[in-house]
Amino acid sequence: MEISEFIEYVRRYRHDFVGIAHHYFHDEHEVEDAVQDALIRLWMARERIEPPERFRQYGATATRNICLDKIKQKHGLHFVEVDLAEGKTSGHSPQSVLEESENETLMQQCMKELPAKYKELIRMRNGEGLSYKDIANLIGSTESSVRGMVARARSILIRQFNERRKK
Repeated sequence: MEISEFIEYVRRYRHDFVGIAHHYFHDEHEVEDAVQDALIRLWMARERIEPPERFRQYGATATRNICLDKIKQKHGLHFVEVDLAEGKTSGHSPQSVLEESENETLMQQCMKELPAKYKELIRMRNGEGLSYKDIANLIGSTESSVRGMVARARSILIRQFNERRKK
């Protein structure tokens, strides 16, 4: 794709990319940053955009992914680690500490087996503390649909956990 062709596509579709970014951000600076990052990504990939008429689809996807990345960076991951070796669970019997540790290991194994989309939903909801509304905006779905998917994910986890615990 030649530079003149790239500039023409940017002029034609930039407004669409701004609209997508507005779906995720209300601050004009964040919107502009996301669109600029998407345009940079498009420029870097311009030779792989085949046919060039698919510029809009590539740009929309790039804008959406950049917005999601920026939101993930903004919220960050906040995990709390429990150091069982240093006795930070004082007040619990050694038996209950051991059971807790085994249950945690079992749950981590169940999470690994969870389908990717459910794993991501659980991570966003429980790991990052995002609201159902925020998750819905991130994945382009409705809040009620996200609630249902998170409930299904939890149901699968509980079933797997109970099956493994019986073994």
